[in-house]
Amino acid sequence: MKIIQSIFTKITEFMRQFQSSNTIEGNNPSAESDSTEFSPPDTDHDPKLEQKVNALENKWEAMGVDVDTDKARQGIRESKEHFRLSIEEASKLYEAQVYERNDDITPIEQRSKYGDRLITEFNSPEVWGDITVTVSSLWEAYSDDIQDIGLVQDISGSKKFTLWKQAGKQSLEEGKTYHITNVVGKPYNDNVEIKITKNSVIKELPDARPINRHNVSGEFGGRVVRVLQSSGAITRCDHTECSRVLKNGKTCPEHGETSGYTDARIIAVIDDGNTTCRVVFDAEDTKEITGKTIAAMDREDENSLQELIENKLLGEYVNLTLSQISTDTTYQYVRSYQLNPPVDKGKIDQMLITSRDIMFSLEE
Repeated sequence: MKIIQSIFTKITEFMRQFQSSNTIEGNNPSAESDSTEFSPPDTDHDPKLEQKVNALENKWEAMGVDVDTDKARQGIRESKEHFRLSIEEASKLYEAQVYERNDDITPIEQRSKYGDRLITEFNSPEVWGDITVTVSSLWEAYSDDIQDIGLVQDISGSKKFTLWKQAGKQSLEEGKTYHITNVVGKPYNDNVEIKITKNSVIKELPDARPINRHNVSGEFGGRVVRVLQSSGAITRCDHTECSRVLKNGKTCPEHGETSGYTDARIIAVIDDGNTTCRVVFDAEDTKEITGKTIAAMDREDENSLQELIENKLLGEYVNLTLSQISTDTTYQYVRSYQLNPPVDKGKIDQMLITSRDIMFSLEE
């Protein structure tokens, strides 16, 4: 930021000097000869310039971007000479201009390194991640420094978000769906809101249907499209009628530090082709799916256990009987399930008959 400010300061100074020199030249015949003392030195063989060109070449090749070194060299040189910048400042300015002209090039510092999260996973400050959300409502900003503020939602629920003007991002539109990288949880009263940062990349998904939480009761069938990281062995609060999951295995949001007890669960997202549903398999189902006891899951490495569960469930078709047994509508609880159910021959026969009737009607 300091480098960019310095660049624009120098540009401003240059423009003032340029205007001043034009005034002098209009009244002083010797102005043309005096101006030669400001001519920039020859940079054809400037080692610092070559060093910056090579650095950009290496950086962009790592990003999978083709680099025209002659064009980069010329662009840096022109910025240096025109605005009287240092090689460092001219290189930064040229790089910024390239990013501005090419929307498909994402600077390395803006590339996501956190992975996708549901918005309800931003349950504490400084949780980072990428989100796919629909803007459900926009509010009137309480500060001139705020660009957008409102609610975003996904299949897990909704959460307040803020986009500050200093982030330098496009405005969001109500009802549209976006994939946004590098967002972070920030404290907001007693809750956590989502902040879109200067390193976020916002991509509109024009063909995506609006995403919202879909509460399901009764029968539901679809494919498992995601297994959440919070699956596997967990520790619950042992206070009477609490059983909340302990943060870091030792802190209850209501009762503070406690020893707790070990339990197990699987949280998965099921897609039936029309909508999605976030479901929770209890300890008994989790033991059956993984083939492990709770004690064995507790001993196993978290990443290994996550991989095991994903190998068992991801992409598989499952029939579920669900019930919402909590006022927390984020989850639907699995009462019973059938993984990869047998094919219903009667349904297939009916589909074939229907297809045949359609074909005959088209021939007529």
